Amino acid sequence: QAYLRIRPHLSDDEVSTPYLTCLSDTTVRMADLNDQQNRYRASVMPSSTYTFSHVFTPDTAQSDFFQNTTLPLVRDALQGQNALLFAYGATNSGKTYTIQGGTQDGSAGILPRSLDVLFNSTEGLQGKAKYRPVRLHGVELSDAQDAAPLALHPEPSVAEVLGHPVDTSFDTDIDPTVLNLDRNYEYSIWLSYAEVYNEKIYDLLDSVKDESATQPLPRSGNSKALLLTRKALTLKASPPSDDAHSDAKGKYISGLRQFRVDSAAQAKALVKLGQLHRRVFGTLANAESSRSHGMVIIKIMRGHRGEKNDPTSLQISRLTLVDLAGSERTKHTHTTGDRLREAGNINKSLMVLGQCLEVLRSNQRKLARSLGQEGVGTQMRMDTRDVKKTLAIVPFRHSKLTETLMDYFVGDGRTVMIVNVNPFDTGYDENSHVMKFAALAREVYVTPAPAPVQQIPSMPIIGPGKSTGNVIKRLGPLTMRDPDIVPKPMRREVKISTGGPGSGKKAKEAVLEVLEVDEPEGSDNGDEEDEYPANPLVDALFEEIDHLRLQASRSLYEAELRCADIEADTREEVMAEMEERMRKVENMYERRLRNEIDQNNLKTDAKIDMLHQAGLFSPVKQDKVPPVGGTRLRDVSD
Repeated sequence: QAYLRIRPHLSDDEVSTPYLTCLSDTTVRMADLNDQQNRYRASVMPSSTYTFSHVFTPDTAQSDFFQNTTLPLVRDALQGQNALLFAYGATNSGKTYTIQGGTQDGSAGILPRSLDVLFNSTEGLQGKAKYRPVRLHGVELSDAQDAAPLALHPEPSVAEVLGHPVDTSFDTDIDPTVLNLDRNYEYSIWLSYAEVYNEKIYDLLDSVKDESATQPLPRSGNSKALLLTRKALTLKASPPSDDAHSDAKGKYISGLRQFRVDSAAQAKALVKLGQLHRRVFGTLANAESSRSHGMVIIKIMRGHRGEKNDPTSLQISRLTLVDLAGSERTKHTHTTGDRLREAGNINKSLMVLGQCLEVLRSNQRKLARSLGQEGVGTQMRMDTRDVKKTLAIVPFRHSKLTETLMDYFVGDGRTVMIVNVNPFDTGYDENSHVMKFAALAREVYVTPAPAPVQQIPSMPIIGPGKSTGNVIKRLGPLTMRDPDIVPKPMRREVKISTGGPGSGKKAKEAVLEVLEVDEPEGSDNGDEEDEYPANPLVDALFEEIDHLRLQASRSLYEAELRCADIEADTREEVMAEMEERMRKVENMYERRLRNEIDQNNLKTDAKIDMLHQAGLFSPVKQDKVPPVGGTRLRDVSD
């Protein structure tokens, strides 16, 4: 399902005519009103029509939007079915507001409302959680640390930098919706918060500790910058023992911390803490701009009250809410350095997501055509096993985002996409690509399957075709001594500005130094290595391609800057040359005019001299000239 939400016009600028028109509750039309080629044509401008499951106008309230889009997913998750919801759109289209919400009453997003509905519905049905969920579908015995109270506040030094702690005292914007559940089951809710930043996965709740463990952050050398260290996490294939009845092969984030939450307030506090950490690790981006893909994973463990001590009766379902970063164009944002790298990785992951959906749609159409054809001989239909062998491979592994969410797209849950569009403050081209992506995603059909019931895990057995190295690797990490192979940590500085005239607090600026450690090499699951054999040369070539792509993008941007500078200099030179030519032409015409005036004066003087020489201006001649109107006197002597 794909829903469209149109962002209202919020700025004080004059409202221009939007290029998006709602035709019905499910259909919109886009037309470029500023197209220079079609502006002077008498015919109707070309437009595109897009169809969605539902179109939400700018005046839609947050509660109505949640009731129509997310509440069915929460109901399915409580009944044992996995669900995925992700918000997609260009920058400044309202994705973060849709997921997280605002600060005013009634502006809570779908994430806090989902937490409210979960705990409203499971009130009085929460068990003691003897077991805890692991991986995608597995369970294991819980320990005392799972029940320990959490320190729901950032590090002391980070809290001082951010200027405002996490407030968990009172929340007025609470969704009162309650779903009817089977009273014979007990529930426990677990929460995780991760982000995909620069094609690496990080845990946004990694710094959460017990209330007794509070230590100040170290400083970076002799500088005043705080040193924050975070480690990239790896993806591992889910073992078949967790779900033997499903052919879908998903992956889980190894090392991602999960916390059992007993109330909606506690869950919201964890989410706010993760959002603060996401702001700290967001380089120079502002607090409202998402420079990474944020994923909130809510696991619901359901077990029958009569089988509390039987782990095989437990059922794990997941509700994943993803706030995708907005796609952007460097020629509009003029980003450089780290911001250019961020934008490149964001656009790459979104491009891979579109490629995966395109391949899925193509494979489904090919399979549907084969089912519609007649078979050979006594068979009425063609054998689809031969057709499935010819289907294209979906490139999930080309991006960490698609690799993390791949199990949802292959049938391990229900998927909903929220398309956010801003027809006032965003360009037509950006939203046109967003709408085309939405049209592509809507044609992909996913048949969700219920979450599996747990099975008793078995010990790994080394059989034929299995290498002992994979089992040995599970026993302990391997270390690589070669300095050319060991990944080097990446350091970058982050400036956080707090306070100011609008907040009523004194403005201050702090510098944080972030140390990003790459994910450990050789930590993938053995089954995954059997399916995709590791090749150091191929990995090195892919790294070289990424490096060359990044270098090429930087070189292209620098070349564009040089071209712009050269064009500006050339324009200035041409303008100066033309001004010089105009001055020369003007001087030439002035000289010609002066020469003509001088020549006319000389001619006039020459004529006057000739008249003087002829005596026309002498007194004698003047006396002989007869008066006007009189008669001429004659000489008598003549």
